[in-house]
Formats: sequence, structure tokens, C-alpha cells
Amino acid sequence: QMLEAVTLEIRELLQADRGTIFIVDHRAGRLRSRVAHSEREAGGSLEVPMWTGIAGRVASTGETLNIPDPYSHPDFSPHVDRQTGYRTHSVLCMPIYDRSRRVFAVAQLLNKNGTEPFTTDDESAFREYAEPLGVILQSCLQMTHPV
Repeated sequence: QMLEAVTLEIRELLQADRGTIFIVDHRAGRLRSRVAHSEREAGGSLEVPMWTGIAGRVASTGETLNIPDPYSHPDFSPHVDRQTGYRTHSVLCMPIYDRSRRVFAVAQLLNKNGTEPFTTDDESAFREYAEPLGVILQSCLQMTHPV
């Protein structure tokens, strides 16, 4: 539940239409998440291989991707859009680091204000928010799912 609350907070902070935080499972090579659409609309769970898609690229490289036209990006898969009828116009996908500066999670936001691209100001705002977020999320997940 905390993951969903944090995802909604980030989504609202950057006026994104949709948001997902993927927790990186390095051992299994998977990204696991909860999707947060809005407080009214329940999200769902996602699990994808760590080496696929935009989130996978960010998880494996640690680089931020701000993509104004995802349909022209080689890592974007339009499969989910086709399946759901949703249209992705822009993507901002950023790494979240743990205490040891390893990519612990990836936040992926879609469609600023519904259709606009994300700006470099959005990246900066999120980066400031994400700095302490990784440590907080890591601590909370360790308490609820001890290794």
C-alpha cells in the first residue's frame, strides 16, 4: 500500500496521467510493481523481465529517460497500449537508488497533463524527491518483507 501511495504522490507532483514504481529484483532479473492511475481508479500489478522495455533500460543502466515520443523509441513496446486502449504520448522514467547507490527501483510516469511531454524541470523536481525516497522505500520494504 505504501508503494501505491508513493506512486500517486509522484504522479500528482509531476501532473502525470499514470505512474508506476517498479521494484528491481536483481536476483530474479524481474521488475515488480503496482500501477497507480488515480485515487478513484484502482491499479494492477505488473511483473516484467528486467532487460525489456523503457523501465528495464533504466533499471539496467541507471540513466533517466525522458521520451517525448515513445512510439519512435526502440525500447517502447506499444503492446500494452494496444491491449488496453490507452495511448502513451510521453514517458519519464527515472532510477531510484538505495543506500549503496544501486538501482533499487524505477519510477515510470506517463503523459504529463494527459498529452504533454515532461520537461527538464520535471526531471529536476523528481530527482530531488527521489533522493530520500529510495532509502525510505528500501527500509519499509525490508520491514514488511525481511530477506
